[in-house]
Amino acid sequence: MRFQKTGYLRRSFSALLLVAMSVLTQLALAQQKPPTSEELEQAIGRETDKSYEVLRMVFGQFAENPFLEVGTPDSLLGHVFLISNLVIMGLGIVWFTYNILAGILTSAHEGRVLGQKMSSAWLPVRTTVGVAGMLPVFGGFSAAQALFMWFTLLGIGAANMSLNASIDAASNYAPLVQSEAMVNPLGSGVLSADVADALFISKVCVLANRAYDDPDGYDSSNLLIDNLDSAEGARTNQIYGERLCGGVNLAGFLGDNARSGSGLQGALSYRVDSVDYDAIAKAGRQAMVGQLRGLNALVDPIAVGWFRGYQKALANGTPMPEWPTEHLTKARKGVRLVYDIVKPLIPKQSAIRKEASDKIKRDGWAVLGAWNSTIAEANAAIVDAANVYSVTVVAPGSRVGFGLGEIGDQIRGIGQRVLSSVGLADVPQTDQVRDALAALSTKRETAAPASECFFDSWQTETGNCSMGQALALRMIDGIAANSGGNGLVNPIIASKNVGDWLMMLPQVAYVASKAKDLPGPGKAVSAAAAAASKANGGFGPTALKMFGSDTLKILEKLAIAMFIVGAILAIYIPFVPFLTWMTGLVGYFCIVVEGLVAGQLMAFAHLSGEGDGMGARTERGYTHLPNVLLRPTLMVVSFYIANAMSIMIATLFLQLFAAALANVQGNSVTGIASIIGLVVLFMIGMMVMIQGIYNMVYEIPDRSLGWIGSAMEARFGREMDNKIEMLAQTTVRWSGVPGIGVGRA
Repeated sequence: MRFQKTGYLRRSFSALLLVAMSVLTQLALAQQKPPTSEELEQAIGRETDKSYEVLRMVFGQFAENPFLEVGTPDSLLGHVFLISNLVIMGLGIVWFTYNILAGILTSAHEGRVLGQKMSSAWLPVRTTVGVAGMLPVFGGFSAAQALFMWFTLLGIGAANMSLNASIDAASNYAPLVQSEAMVNPLGSGVLSADVADALFISKVCVLANRAYDDPDGYDSSNLLIDNLDSAEGARTNQIYGERLCGGVNLAGFLGDNARSGSGLQGALSYRVDSVDYDAIAKAGRQAMVGQLRGLNALVDPIAVGWFRGYQKALANGTPMPEWPTEHLTKARKGVRLVYDIVKPLIPKQSAIRKEASDKIKRDGWAVLGAWNSTIAEANAAIVDAANVYSVTVVAPGSRVGFGLGEIGDQIRGIGQRVLSSVGLADVPQTDQVRDALAALSTKRETAAPASECFFDSWQTETGNCSMGQALALRMIDGIAANSGGNGLVNPIIASKNVGDWLMMLPQVAYVASKAKDLPGPGKAVSAAAAAASKANGGFGPTALKMFGSDTLKILEKLAIAMFIVGAILAIYIPFVPFLTWMTGLVGYFCIVVEGLVAGQLMAFAHLSGEGDGMGARTERGYTHLPNVLLRPTLMVVSFYIANAMSIMIATLFLQLFAAALANVQGNSVTGIASIIGLVVLFMIGMMVMIQGIYNMVYEIPDRSLGWIGSAMEARFGREMDNKIEMLAQTTVRWSGVPGIGVGRA
């Protein structure tokens, strides 16, 4: 009886497990069904896809539809493969004949037909597959090679579907990397607890003022004045309470971030025209203003309910209501929920311009590496759009912005009554209300601990005081900060910015040095220099004679070195993602060719007389099929991962660099040479990270596919990438040695 019960429990558990797996499978399929082979073939883009074009130009009609190209070869490679395949097929027949004869000879000895090794039920199946796979009937190519080509085409279609999905997501403002301050993209900066508290406290202030004027019939509607404007460069963008009751201010015009398209920073920052910065910034402004208005509407009943509770408590002598933290939190979450529901219904422009996105989709997955800056800048602009405005909360007693209406309110308020220190009129207040109104400005701004340094910015992470370290960090921060959007660091854009400056400064200096020879401006400059020399008693010419020649030689060598380093940073480093992607493509096409060449040998391996299934010798061929099928998609995934990781690792590097610098330097003197060296060290670190991280393009596919079989590496691409890096280093050494004067007499 006990065993029957145990068996029943096991069967019941198995049934429940099957039901659970079925439910999970349905849930997974409900997200999106796996693409069929027909959908993958349709996604190839045979008219414009670059990777397919390479295959078609090399293999001809066989690459268009390998199983339909039946007959004689129509290309040079078809004729070459025909002879090669016939030779291998002949060897296969000889080998198979030998195995059959060997089996017959061992039959009498072992007492089994064809012997024990060849008596497997898989032998006829394996033999049929091997012989059929070696027949070169598809334009000189065999059926096994046609199978490899078909899997290759399906892999191109899968990669294109992944690429199209990523471009559509980026166009719909989906960020690749989210900054720490982002709860969700687009407008999330106004859903903080500070903003909700500011709206609540301003409404309480307005209600208190209105209750003072009319205790019995005060108006509890339209508590705040809405001057919000999502237009580009809006100067007045606030929501505030009358009679200096505080509110929330959204900084506009000069306060817009670097990629908003309207601010001063936006005119000076690095931009790629394929990214529609204005559309992204507009969507961010609209989302921010819309969510702030939604939060304002939800806070209204909370403030009215709290104030009425306060009045009842004041009249009855009961405990005052507590700060409505829970209700304000629910209001913030409610705005986010509603916005997520209606967001797909809001018409908006694409983050990536339609011409650029159409071009990427048209050319297919193989061109992804060439559009790295577009993807990076689109992500940076989307990340910035989450906080496209600088949000400022203002406590009662202070003006919110510089609106004329507020100035009038201030004058009228002063004439009506003397404002208290917290911005309320002389109305009966409890300590709780007074403290709550005053807490808004104090609890948001926690004073930093006092520094013993002459300037607070000179204090390092270890507590030392160093002007040199502060200057070096300020220079590095200026180089890298916000290059990835919203405080993130994009090492490629940061390197390019520095390289452009390093290349420009020597050129400007050279032009300035030759300007003195010009007939007009040159004489004016010489006359001004002579007048200045006469004014200081001839000290200038004397100093120039003493130090001028040596200084000019040093500056000349330094300028050449700056130009060379700048060229590496501004030209080579931004091309690293593209060059690495191209090496990955070379490795991919080599793997495709390897599969086509070895496909006939894979069919040949089926003729072995030993083993079960398809035979041990065919394993590598069958594991090569998912290699050509999955590698393009894995390369697309790896490229996006490398893009995201480069931003996050560079951001972490910048965050930790200050602590590392403070620990290395301690109280040592950080002079000009050290500052320059630290900046150079920072850029070297960025270069190494870029080169290492983007190797993921072929490292991740190699390592991932290695989980299902060995010998899956794209060695050709890896070796090509190493050679490119070696040539770049050799170029720097070759040009840098004469440039800085090393080895000269």
